[in-house]
Amino acid sequence: MWKTLAEQYFIMFAIHESYWVPMATLNFTGSPKVWLHSVRKNLSSLDWSSFCALLCTRFGRDRHQMLIRQFFILRQHDTVSEYIERFENVMNNLIAYSDAIHPLYFLTRFIEGLKNDIRAMVMVQRPPV
Repeated sequence: MWKTLAEQYFIMFAIHESYWVPMATLNFTGSPKVWLHSVRKNLSSLDWSSFCALLCTRFGRDRHQMLIRQFFILRQHDTVSEYIERFENVMNNLIAYSDAIHPLYFLTRFIEGLKNDIRAMVMVQRPPV
């Protein structure tokens, strides 16, 4: 998503591709900023595709694994609407990594995360996929 948004910005403002890498790194914070300092000497030799591949190799896998862990521990602790919002957020982020996940899997995980009394009422309704 980061790559797509950056590319849209660069194209919309007609920024020459040779400036994409330096401009993209201007707002890095936290771990990506620290990582950037460790690879800064190599950045001048990287084109946009290589830079994105390097960045995704370093941070993409970690984020995907974190989302999977969040997905498995997601439970309703508050209202159903708040649970739906949290669930959809994690689900949509996972779909960004792979749209090959069957909808029945998401439905099953959603129901399993509901509070017991609500889960029982939903199961009786046999929700369709």
